[in-house]
Amino acid sequence: MGVTNRLLKNIIVTAALSLTAVTMSCSFTPKTAQQFQYTTSPNARFYAYLMINGIAQGAFLTGELDKNILPVIDAQDKKARLAVLNYMKHKRGQNAFQTDIALTRYLSEIRNPY
Repeated sequence: MGVTNRLLKNIIVTAALSLTAVTMSCSFTPKTAQQFQYTTSPNARFYAYLMINGIAQGAFLTGELDKNILPVIDAQDKKARLAVLNYMKHKRGQNAFQTDIALTRYLSEIRNPY
């Protein structure tokens, strides 16, 4: 009889805690993406360019990239640099998109050179 009473008591406590947890979780409303305010640095694309440039330099120094690919990497570096400078000067949506594309192409050229 003692085991049955303990089992019944554990079931009741577990049910009560579960009901409390469900009730509390229903009372909280999830936040939508519009309710969160994320601010990025206005210089984030410039910092990304510096990091990608460092990756390229490191890849050449460690021998991961062959010197034959240097003209292609150099051309992508120049395009990305000009896009970042243009974005820093004008900071518009279209410039941001073009800068992101240039940075992505630069990075992809480093990681997939051939």
